[in-house]
Amino acid sequence: MSNGRFINIHGAVVGCFLLCAVVWIPSVTAAQDNRAQGIRAGSLIFRPVLTLSESYDSNIFEDNTGRTGSFISSVSPSLTVESDFSRHRVVASVGLQQDFFHQSSDDNTFTGFARAEGVLDITRRLRLQGSWGYGRLAEQRGSDDVGTNIAGPVYSDEYRAGLRVQYLPGDFRIEPFVQASLRDFIDRGLLVDQDDRDRARVEGGVELGYRLAPGYETFVRASYFDVNFQDAVDSQGFDRDSNGVNVLAGVNLKLSRLISGSAGVGFVFSDFADPAFQNTTDFTARVGLNWSPRRRWQISLDGSRELSQTNVAGASDNVETAFTLGARYEVLRNLGGFLRAGVIRDEFNGIGRTDTGFLIGTGVDWAVTRQVDLRLAYNFRKESSTDPNEEFGKHVANIGMRYGF
Repeated sequence: MSNGRFINIHGAVVGCFLLCAVVWIPSVTAAQDNRAQGIRAGSLIFRPVLTLSESYDSNIFEDNTGRTGSFISSVSPSLTVESDFSRHRVVASVGLQQDFFHQSSDDNTFTGFARAEGVLDITRRLRLQGSWGYGRLAEQRGSDDVGTNIAGPVYSDEYRAGLRVQYLPGDFRIEPFVQASLRDFIDRGLLVDQDDRDRARVEGGVELGYRLAPGYETFVRASYFDVNFQDAVDSQGFDRDSNGVNVLAGVNLKLSRLISGSAGVGFVFSDFADPAFQNTTDFTARVGLNWSPRRRWQISLDGSRELSQTNVAGASDNVETAFTLGARYEVLRNLGGFLRAGVIRDEFNGIGRTDTGFLIGTGVDWAVTRQVDLRLAYNFRKESSTDPNEEFGKHVANIGMRYGF
């Protein structure tokens, strides 16, 4: 929805977007030659964008029995404002999205976001970075925390803020940071009380890096986090408050303009307030690689293993492992095709449930003019689980147009 990225966020396909759904990432050449230039006003550049799309989702509720398909029409205006200062940098974005479900108007969603980030270069070696964000999110019926018996989506407001200081003494990099988030779910009458899902998370720590050689940097990141739920106990009678530590060490690579990436491994420890939940100790990992073996080819690999909160009955938390492999081929300077495949594995601690999702997506991007981009895409997702009730499959086809001023 922001300039340079084309995303449909309606709940019917949000699962596919975790890895390989309708995401607009134009090729480098096409982005430079066909991207709208925006509207300049002094030292600011305004980039308004309008995105229109039509999708068909064969299983909007992600149900394993009574599959319900629907066409979905989406309208998404957005605006990004970028600074053009000589040293400092400020970027702010705001956007809305309305999704119309043709099968059931009760499932229509209206979401939006606003975010801003800035960089203050105090000296050549000292930098201050700050960010803030707000999002109105929607969860469709059939997701892990929203039953199919609820008439319509469940909304939530999410607020995020972060502050980071970067100091570069010689070949070292020192970055203390703090970040906080608040998730507030909206109740749907007396029958759908969402207060036990409301939570705040605060995390603080430091990241240290050392440049071994040009293009090679080792790093270690250590942080302490605290998760506090609004309700003392949830609807099942559990206290889900927790705190813990997260450590990650690895290497950052930037060998040339053709290959760059990062990889790290570490561990996470989470201590729960409720004695009914067993404390979690698990390994974590992150990997990201971008490679252009030839001028027309772009290949990417992304992977992660992380711990996240959940309100699934009886589960203390969720360990999510995800891998995505993507390839893009530039047929012409303004025409390209892409293919993405991935797997997501969710392990719910405390109940022995494991979900494994396989995803594949393909499509074509066409930069018609500097202002107009078109996309045709298809995605397939298959979910298997140790709980047969959580298994499903779905097909999503999409055609979209993005107009940038």
